[in-house]
Amino acid sequence: MNIRHHSGAAPARKSDIAVFWCLWLLNFLAGAGYLFLKSGVFEFFGVVGLAALWAAVGTVVLHVVQRFRMFRAILLGVMVAALSLLVVTDIFLYVKFNIVFGQQAMHLIANTTPEDTSTFAGSYLGFGTVLLLLLAVAAVAASGILAGTGMTILARRRSFGRVERVVRWGLTAVGVVYICVMAYSFVRYHSGREIPMLSHVTRTALGYGKMVQAQRKVATLRTVCASAEAHGEPRFDVVFVLGESFNSKHIPLYGYDKATTPWLSARAADSSLVVFEDVVTVADWTHKAMMGLFGTGTGIADFGSHPLFPALFRKAGYYTALYDNEYFVGMDDTFNSDRELSEILYDHRNAERLRYDADLMATVDTVSAPGLYILHLYGQHFTYADRYPEGFGAFKADDYDASKFKPEQRAMLASYDNAVLYNDSVLSQIAEKFRDRSAVMVFISDHGEEIYDCRDYFGHGNALSAPDLSPQLRVPMTIWMTDRFMAENPDKAAAIRGAASRRFTSDDMPHLLLDIADIEAPSFDPSRSIINEACDTTRRRIVMESIDFDKAVADGRASGI
Repeated sequence: MNIRHHSGAAPARKSDIAVFWCLWLLNFLAGAGYLFLKSGVFEFFGVVGLAALWAAVGTVVLHVVQRFRMFRAILLGVMVAALSLLVVTDIFLYVKFNIVFGQQAMHLIANTTPEDTSTFAGSYLGFGTVLLLLLAVAAVAASGILAGTGMTILARRRSFGRVERVVRWGLTAVGVVYICVMAYSFVRYHSGREIPMLSHVTRTALGYGKMVQAQRKVATLRTVCASAEAHGEPRFDVVFVLGESFNSKHIPLYGYDKATTPWLSARAADSSLVVFEDVVTVADWTHKAMMGLFGTGTGIADFGSHPLFPALFRKAGYYTALYDNEYFVGMDDTFNSDRELSEILYDHRNAERLRYDADLMATVDTVSAPGLYILHLYGQHFTYADRYPEGFGAFKADDYDASKFKPEQRAMLASYDNAVLYNDSVLSQIAEKFRDRSAVMVFISDHGEEIYDCRDYFGHGNALSAPDLSPQLRVPMTIWMTDRFMAENPDKAAAIRGAASRRFTSDDMPHLLLDIADIEAPSFDPSRSIINEACDTTRRRIVMESIDFDKAVADGRASGI
């Protein structure tokens, strides 16, 4: 019995050694992506120790089911494949967007429509790239298996076997210590410090927790918006147009050398359009930017505790309508898509996305009473060539400097500028719907877009990694006024023109809109409206939740106007 017992135990022990070191290496690589974003002794040992802890957990699970050989083999294969995929995903996300898999990536995946997936794949995942990524997954998996096999062979030597046990259990103990410190920090300070980012397990758990927290904020918003108070006397239409991925350097009004915006330029020339010179957004990706643009609180930090501005317009007697070509009711768990909240905010909103923004604009119906019309365009969101129909391909790759840009970059620039040209046409069509009414149209982009401005990169969502923050955070903003509006509201038109050179941050937009409409509400802050005499022109412009943008300009992290 003793002989049989020992002969059966030895293979199991060796198998556990192989599994542990295989899973340790893969867990280490899956957690090490964060070290590219923030490296230090604390972070390094956290990644090493937590990798050992999750490897030990996986080894125990596989040891428990070792009698079920087929199930054990399948489970091990799933673990190895999943970890290898996470490693390669982190590499891809870091190279393309300077992020690792976590809260931001999870939110984007959860809130991505099939069309978004298609455009993303078309922009970043060609056949060669997909093949390379699959080969990388296989290579990472093979490295883990070889590591486990190699350690098993070495462990047969008695002297090395003792060292291996000490190292294995020592690293696991380090992981346990980090978990205990993280748990204490969450209980004591409601923050896990950097520890949740040091392993794929804790990073994923944190991301999921943040998504649940966002859902709770939406639930709170329903109550806050339903009980909000506001008063006013609607006299004219307020049209709020949200662009997408708009680089202000690609507009002649901001100094661009190509005629990408003929309608905007013409309206600026006849003084019906005011161009705001120094405008930044609070975030470099849509969802967070929308939180700043709609919430009446301070930035993103207290989003959910203050009413959204459409609720205040509706309480003040305005007809409210949303025409959105990006978010839809029931699409995801964000405030933009919540059915109950939408019923509180709007008298009308569209039900589906149309291929081109002009198709959506054709569905806009105006009512006789003054209204708030919010039009959220798909704008210049990648893939740029898919954002405009035939007839708007005015710009060609040969129009761009071959000494500065590669052939594929010049083709991309041409597509982007054609999308800008089409966006200008859409704005002209919106204006035409309101031309004979008393109306004011405010246009701003949710965020900017980097299009080979300071490195070989196009896109958004990683401004912090760019040599220059401005392409992704500086955005265009204009206000167009109808003749009737200017005639009936000369003082307000003058105030709008007089504010053109003032600094502006996108999270002040709700207060500007409320001020334009003369809506009184407890949440309205006149110091945050650039057309108000009480405007605080010294207010710090906080972007990306913690960066003083004007200080970033002074420090050389962002370019000036």
